[in-house]
Amino acid sequence: MSIFALQTARAGSKSVPNKNIMEIKGKPLYLHNVEYALKCDLIDDVYVSTDYEVIDDLKSKYGYQVIRRPKELCADDSSHQEVMIHGLEEIERRSGKECEILVVLFGNTLGARTKDLEKAINLLKNDAKASSVQAVSEYTMFNPFRAFKIEEDSGYMNTIVSQEFIQSNLKGKLANDRNSAGKTYFMNGSFWIIRKEALYLNQGLYPFTFLGDNIIPYVQETMMELDAPWQIRFLESALGYSSWPFKE
Repeated sequence: MSIFALQTARAGSKSVPNKNIMEIKGKPLYLHNVEYALKCDLIDDVYVSTDYEVIDDLKSKYGYQVIRRPKELCADDSSHQEVMIHGLEEIERRSGKECEILVVLFGNTLGARTKDLEKAINLLKNDAKASSVQAVSEYTMFNPFRAFKIEEDSGYMNTIVSQEFIQSNLKGKLANDRNSAGKTYFMNGSFWIIRKEALYLNQGLYPFTFLGDNIIPYVQETMMELDAPWQIRFLESALGYSSWPFKE
């Protein structure tokens, strides 16, 4: 079975400029996950889909390959699925192999530890019905029943989740309790591991339809993507991973 890793790391971030190449823990942020994947014996090779010149310049030094992402796939509203398919097809062209499982890494996280990648890949390999594995962290304190939006027409607040859904799905008596929705898991950005057919079919659960319907959770401790300035300190500090500094 051929398994390849593809990191998606484009330039042009508005929330945190150049977040993918920002130095975190002594190296560019994108490089953490790339190096973890390079150490994983289950992965045939590691590619980075990018429009960053510096990532391209460092490929020979660190041993990964670069796929130059076309301009039409570098916009804020570019489809992540199309980026992954573009990368997968280029991987197959260069390697001469069919990529049966794609390990998708993110350039703005550092949670794709080698041992986690190995365990997650084996979970997918050993479950023929599963379409993908998604790295998640439990953030029950961010109960979706307590998430609000501000209505544009009235300026008043309304719940993101409908009142009817909340009332019919309470876990316990108190709607305002942080556990009222049960345990809540959020995609943490460490990795996706996707079967090729699920990626192309793109008919799974929203919002990540390319993961398919049968998604295996890979539960990690505290981890998240870098999408806001305050998270820089989070990743640099002991909070970056609850057992930081961890050992491989």
